[in-house]
Amino acid sequence: MSRRRMRYIVAMSAVLATVAAKASPRIGLSFTGITNDDIVALGQDLAPPDTTGTAGPNHFAAFLNGGFAAYDKSTGALVGQKISDTQFWTNAGIFPGLGNLSDPRLIYDPTSSHWFAAQITLESTRNRVLLARSDSPDPTAGWKAVSFKVSGGFADFPMLGVDADGVYVSANVFDSRTGQSLTGASVFSIPKADLLSSTPSIARMTPFENLDLIQRGFTIQPVNDFGPSKGHGSLIAVDAIQLGKIDRTNIIGPAFANAALSPTTVIAAADESLPPLGRQPDGTQRLDFGNDNYLASVYQVGDSIWAVHGTDVNNHAAIRWTVLDEKTHAIIQEGTIADGRYDFLYPSIAGNQFGEAVIGYTRTGSGPTDFPGAFASIWTTADGVTTFGDPVLLQAGLANYHKFNSPLSPERWGDYSQTSIDPDNPHIFWTTQEFSMTVDRWGTQITQIIVPEPATAGLVLLASTLLLCWRRRA
Repeated sequence: MSRRRMRYIVAMSAVLATVAAKASPRIGLSFTGITNDDIVALGQDLAPPDTTGTAGPNHFAAFLNGGFAAYDKSTGALVGQKISDTQFWTNAGIFPGLGNLSDPRLIYDPTSSHWFAAQITLESTRNRVLLARSDSPDPTAGWKAVSFKVSGGFADFPMLGVDADGVYVSANVFDSRTGQSLTGASVFSIPKADLLSSTPSIARMTPFENLDLIQRGFTIQPVNDFGPSKGHGSLIAVDAIQLGKIDRTNIIGPAFANAALSPTTVIAAADESLPPLGRQPDGTQRLDFGNDNYLASVYQVGDSIWAVHGTDVNNHAAIRWTVLDEKTHAIIQEGTIADGRYDFLYPSIAGNQFGEAVIGYTRTGSGPTDFPGAFASIWTTADGVTTFGDPVLLQAGLANYHKFNSPLSPERWGDYSQTSIDPDNPHIFWTTQEFSMTVDRWGTQITQIIVPEPATAGLVLLASTLLLCWRRRA
């Protein structure tokens, strides 16, 4: 090949590399999902919404306290009707008489092409955990559900995880619904194949009930992993004794009955402290952030676990993100998103195999228009240093938010959000976040974030292929 052609190829490759490097993440589809007004129309008036939702092949499904809805993933149009959470479970075969429900969770599993959902009932003690799977990749085309009671106390704040072998539900356990005594944590491991059968079954479920918080950690999150079987499920929690510590446990043999728990490994992470309440433009500081627990869904891609929770930076609520090696328990990267002008509440994270990630959250502040709004930060790399970029506005808050509580009580917000990866394209992320609509009404915003723009990557691949063909002909 001539030197001229070689110089041309080198020059074109440099140009294409520059174009690819400058390709900026962008906001794709963004639309308002279920709102407080929708929940009122369905028969309740609830706060917080416990915002959860994720994308499947053709739909984005949202599941909140009081309501369930599915949207066309390409247009944002509502598919079918919004239904109450009680109607959702009734349709799935859990009969009426459920009473009030709380803490919905929703996961789409691309390896089985099914959705999984969980929620709890609100009896005083020995409440029920509800667990369902969809009949198909279409979340509007039918579900089948099972339920089970906890052995003692009140199971609160359920969390849901799915991997190749099992479906996992965990919960904090109190002495009763109204009691203040936290007695332990429970984890339930169900072989995934049993839930995917024509009649889902929990006959081979392994319950690990009232686990010692000091030994296993607090607010245990099952890790979602859509890769091949590891032979075990993964659990992650904040340490119940020491801030800045992470507790890691495996569920051994989750594809079968009589699963077992491994010893728990305590991992030293960066120092942290409990986050304060969030500020609003009217001068109040009462938006509740709960605590420093892993509140949102946790995901594993390859060997990397992506997790996020809250911390305090100079008396402002901040975000601590962590990328943890599942096999070695080494912290690959960790960092903090903080700004002395704002508070960041209820974050959720997802990362892909290319090292791209998105964190969605509520941002609020004391500036004149810093009402609680939906924001995201996008993982970027420059000069070999990886950081999250500046907050990106998804939906501005429209008012100070005060609902139900006395002037001295925290305003319930959250209790979590959800960010996930599109099953059809790992460069596309979806996040669903809360924002204030009026002084006593919340809304949720569903947003598609493309990192980087797939069209640019495709252009680079096409150009590189053409160059290779031209070189071979030369």
